[in-house]
Amino acid sequence: MKNFKQRHFCLTTKSLTYGKVAGAIPLCKIPVGDIRAVERLAEQSFKMKYVRRVLHVLIVIV
Repeated sequence: MKNFKQRHFCLTTKSLTYGKVAGAIPLCKIPVGDIRAVERLAEQSFKMKYVRRVLHVLIVIV
């Protein structure tokens, strides 16, 4: 699948971060308090293992 790219995730007691390479500067940081749910998606749907969806609060300040 062309739309899926490998990402490296790090979950701590404070946040969930992810980046293109392990140990590099994260592309995104989500505070644990902002995470509302983590859903396991059907592996058959994407033909990939360990596919998850993270639902979180999005705060936009204008």
